[in-house]
Amino acid sequence: MRVKSLAVLLLVGFWGRAAGAAGDASVSGAFASREAWIRKGVELRRNGANDQALAAFLQAHRIRPSGRTLGQIGLAHQSLREWMKAADCLDEALASHEPWIEKNRAPLEEAAAAVKKHIGWLGIKGQDGSHAWLNETPIGTLPLKEIRVEEG
Repeated sequence: MRVKSLAVLLLVGFWGRAAGAAGDASVSGAFASREAWIRKGVELRRNGANDQALAAFLQAHRIRPSGRTLGQIGLAHQSLREWMKAADCLDEALASHEPWIEKNRAPLEEAAAAVKKHIGWLGIKGQDGSHAWLNETPIGTLPLKEIRVEEG
């Protein structure tokens, strides 16, 4: 009976270690894959392919979300003049205190400030219950709080 218990214990220990090793490999594989997508996105941005770079950064973020991927996504949105998306991503990235964010905090803050110059607030006044539209899109029924809008 004691030999049987020891064999079961050894078998469980072996499977536990094997599963742990597989899990570690999976995590390191995901990290390597995410890094490859980030590198690809940076290269695409350098070459002016900002829409493709955005797709690469989004893929990296799907693999493993981080402040770094959000920062890169925000910078890609900025390059595409998608001001509100850029502002949201950059603000969220800056709220994290990951080492990459801290290393690049100054340029990310500059980018966020530049992006926010293209965003304004719109207040709409009128009769309560009236429907409000912006650029052919319904935005609500009055009274409304101020809403954030992109230039243009």
